[in-house]
Amino acid sequence: MSEQKANSYLIVLQSSAITLTGTASLAARGLADLRGKGTAESMFRRAMMYMGKRHQDKRVELLQRTIALDLEHDAARTQLGIAYSARSGTDQDETLAARFFLEAAERGYARAQFYLAECFLNGSGVPQNINNAVEWYRKSAENGFAAAQYQLGCLLDELDRPADQDADIEQFGDFKANTREAAKWYEKAEGQGEEWCAYRLGRIYRYVSPRSAKKAEFWDRRGDVLRHGDAFRTHAKRNVGNVCSRKQGNEEWNSVEDSLVIEAKLTAEAEQGDPESQIAIGHLYERGECISTAAEWYARAAKQGNVDAQVRLAWLHFDGKGVSRDRAQAFELFHRAANQGDFRAQLQLAWMYENGVGVDCNPRIARDLNRKVEDITDVDKLCELASMYSRGSGVEMSKRKAAKLYRKAAELGDSSAQYWLGCSHEIGEGVAKNSKMAASWYRKAAEQGYEHAQFNLGVLYEDGRGVPQDYGQAAVWYRKAAEQGNADAQFKLGVLCDLGRGVPQDDVRAADWYRKAADQGDATSQFNLGVVYRQGRGVPQDDAQAAVWFRKAADQDDVDAQYALAVMHLNGEGVPKDSDEAVSWCRRAADQDHPDAQFLLAELYEEGECIPQDIDEAAQLYSKAAEKGHEDAKHALQRLHLDNDASL
Repeated sequence: MSEQKANSYLIVLQSSAITLTGTASLAARGLADLRGKGTAESMFRRAMMYMGKRHQDKRVELLQRTIALDLEHDAARTQLGIAYSARSGTDQDETLAARFFLEAAERGYARAQFYLAECFLNGSGVPQNINNAVEWYRKSAENGFAAAQYQLGCLLDELDRPADQDADIEQFGDFKANTREAAKWYEKAEGQGEEWCAYRLGRIYRYVSPRSAKKAEFWDRRGDVLRHGDAFRTHAKRNVGNVCSRKQGNEEWNSVEDSLVIEAKLTAEAEQGDPESQIAIGHLYERGECISTAAEWYARAAKQGNVDAQVRLAWLHFDGKGVSRDRAQAFELFHRAANQGDFRAQLQLAWMYENGVGVDCNPRIARDLNRKVEDITDVDKLCELASMYSRGSGVEMSKRKAAKLYRKAAELGDSSAQYWLGCSHEIGEGVAKNSKMAASWYRKAAEQGYEHAQFNLGVLYEDGRGVPQDYGQAAVWYRKAAEQGNADAQFKLGVLCDLGRGVPQDDVRAADWYRKAADQGDATSQFNLGVVYRQGRGVPQDDAQAAVWFRKAADQDDVDAQYALAVMHLNGEGVPKDSDEAVSWCRRAADQDHPDAQFLLAELYEEGECIPQDIDEAAQLYSKAAEKGHEDAKHALQRLHLDNDASL
């Protein structure tokens, strides 16, 4: 455990000699055999506890063990397919994923049928086949799977089909649209909470025969529920917020909270011909998978000469999304944008000339266009282009080119470029790893007020990398970033105040900085705030408040907080005494290799008062904790071995 969380030991060490009480049955909650050999279902539940990429291998292992216990456990087969399809690099195996989906789908498991349909639709692990995709979507939909009902509706919806007949045949083969059937599936999916179906139903009844203004109005009103809900608010902010914020000098677009007002204003301005609003609405439709409608809005803005719209519409024509696949039309749009100096269009045109796509091959023009891009001096364009190369977005990924472009912008004084160049030097991405250079570029950005650079410079001072170790300077830069709301800096500053490093030791200030970061959702700060409430340092001692903050951190998988909650539930401190909760949190921490949690859970298994006694499981847990240097676990393991020898 890091020194910054060392204070947690004041809890865990003092709690190591716990009197085990409480006899509430864990078996009723199905937890007794969660870590043991158990049944296939208990093994599957355990596998589902391991979420996220860092637990991927463990999740796969447990799913495989589930199937070994029950060859027809279709949920496990489906989750295993998802795991293999979601892996990255050489670990990804889409063919194996499709096989797992097929085995479960053939037994009628709706979720597997849906994922198998996705495989056929996208050609992932199986040959692409629209008819097979529809067949499996339909089976899943008939089994009541809402996502399949929605997707089947989309495939049947003629409003999502390309207007060009050849393009329609290219994408959908002989599979014909049937908008009446699409409406049926939309209604079924909407009834299960697929809210976007309401908009699609309103659109169908407004534009497709037989039209019904009354039904269109009904579904539009149903859609208003989404407009006022969190889902639409999040969706609207994500999709149009960036476009709105580009409207210089108009603070209202940056601060408005009501998503319904956002959409209404955008629509009104778009209808009046404002190209930025037309792009924003188009982007909203594009993210909502109404690509053909998005293309209409982009086209209206593109006709006014808007470069961004020209590029967006060009890509839709290039890929054949929502419009006919027309590389020549894409070339024309890219050309119009390139003539206005858009470097994204110039890069794509260079590629098209170089490869003869949409235009006759012409390496000379390709070189000239690439040279224009290389001659860019506008820092915003340089940073955007660097980001494109760094992410491989629209260009072939090249960390070296990204770093070169960031340096060019950094030397022109751009603080964000200076920060990213510092990051590149710190980790050795695209440039030689050099902490001194990283510190130098961070400082340039930090002195311009760039909060992330201020934080990173503070870290270098705290660690003594690239600069002499200096806690005082670390505190100076952490404070600058913390005062701008940087949660990581607030946490770090809290730690320095807690330990008295670089600043006077001050429990009150430490608690204050922990709280600022904790209120922003920082899990480690939430844990530390729980610790200070538990100990009454800088705040009044309050076990109930400690438990509140431990719970917030534990829900984010903070292992120390999970262990602390287990102790508090076991003793009834700040929370009701609850052996079920205690064992549950202790198990979650132990599964993340927390040695104190493993030791405590082993004690529970050995005593058999909160959970069924299992000496073998206790020995395994003592062994795991002992391997991490837990002295009490070593003694307990020796005692068990001695008791075992004596019994023989």
